[in-house]
Amino acid sequence: MNNETAHIWNQLNAFPFDAPNLIERFSDRLANQENWTKEYTAEVIEEFKRFLFLITIEKESMLVPPPDVELAWETYEGFYPLGWKELCTQVLLFKKPLIKYSGYNDDEGYYWLDEYYADTINKYQKVFSAIPPKEIWPSADELPGPFQIVQMRGNSWKQNNLYWWLIAPLFIFIPLLGHFISASFLIFIMFILVLILVIFFVRSGGRNSLRPTSYYDPEQFK
Repeated sequence: MNNETAHIWNQLNAFPFDAPNLIERFSDRLANQENWTKEYTAEVIEEFKRFLFLITIEKESMLVPPPDVELAWETYEGFYPLGWKELCTQVLLFKKPLIKYSGYNDDEGYYWLDEYYADTINKYQKVFSAIPPKEIWPSADELPGPFQIVQMRGNSWKQNNLYWWLIAPLFIFIPLLGHFISASFLIFIMFILVLILVIFFVRSGGRNSLRPTSYYDPEQFK
C-alpha cells in the first residue's frame, strides 16, 4: 500500500458502522435480518470493508462481491443512506456514492459473472496477501446456480411463483364473469390486475432471472 491507500484503509477500519446514535445498529440489523450469529456478522462486515477497499485499489475493474457481502452492502446502503454517503465520499474518497451495475440475463451474463467474481478473488489475494475465508467467499462453482443466492434470498423464488399461481387463474375466470357484470366493470378489474403485475415485475427486478451484479465508481463509466 502507498500512503494514500494506507490512509483510506485506516479510515475505513475506524469508520463507525455501528454509530451509537443509531436506532438499530448496522451489525444488529444485519444479524437479525439474516439470522446470523454476532461472530459471523462481524466477519461479514470485515469482508465488506475489504471489498470496499478493493474498489478503491481497482477503480477501473468490475468487482463482484460474495453473496453475504452483497447483503451487507445492500443493508447498509438501504437503511443508512447518510452513513453510506459519508463512507463513499469522505472515507473512500469517491466524488459520488458507489452504485450497482446490472449485467445480462442470459448464459453470457452467467459467464460474465463467474469470470469477474473469480477475478475479484484473485485481486483480493494480491492486495491482502491472504486467501479470503471460504465460508464467506465460496467459489463460483459452490454457489447454487450462477449466484442465485444473491438475487433469490430466503423464499423469494417460492413467493414469486406463488404470486403467479394466484394471479394467473384470475385471468382465466374473470372473463367468465362477463355474463354477470357490466363490460366496463370487467375492463376495470382487468386493468387493475395488469397494473398489479407490472408493479410486481418492476419491484422484483427480475429477481429469479439471476441478473449478475457488480459495483463500480460512477465517475469511471460516464
